[in-house]
Parts: sequence; structure tokens; C-alpha cells
Amino acid sequence: MRTQRILKGHFLILPSAIEAADGGFFWCVNVVERGASDRLVSTAKGSTSVPREADALDQAARMAEEIAATLEPDLAHEP
Repeated sequence: MRTQRILKGHFLILPSAIEAADGGFFWCVNVVERGASDRLVSTAKGSTSVPREADALDQAARMAEEIAATLEPDLAHEP
């Protein structure tokens, strides 16, 4: 099963794929800070397109896990 989202502290990490101009797909990971007004903190995107969307989604899931590992949960925002 592919990672669909990761919740770490007050961050939500969302892997996805976006279509490239050449008809392929880039992996993309959005990091959103959850709160009263959810805000986009950062976006990471692959630089090389792959032919299949499934491959881009797999890479996005791997990158989302790597990004999540670098985030420190803010204990003040823990429920």
C-alpha cells in the first residue's frame, strides 16, 4: 500500500504526482502546518519526469517519509 499522507506533530506531509510537459510525471511532496489556518510550509518536487504516474507516486511516498523523518514535532501543538 502506498503512503497517502503522514501526520507528524502539527505537520501534514502529502505525497502526490504532477503531470510534466513531456507527458510524464514528477513526484511532489507538500508539507502543511496544521492549525487554525492550515498553511503550506514547503513543496519538494522531482527534477526528472518518469513515464508512469504510479512510479512518480512511489517516489513521492519515499520522499515524504524522508522529509517526515527530518521534521521535529512541536510538542506545544500536540493534541
